[in-house]
Amino acid sequence: MPPRDGLIADPVKVTDREIIAQRNLEGEHTEVCFDFTRV
Repeated sequence: MPPRDGLIADPVKVTDREIIAQRNLEGEHTEVCFDFTRV
């Protein structure tokens, strides 16, 4: 695993009702994706 400073978090607020329903959730939420490269 890369060190913590090697991780880039990309939080995205999900407000689209269609996406929320597809994920079987009840309301808005924040999706966090991490972009990193293993060396």
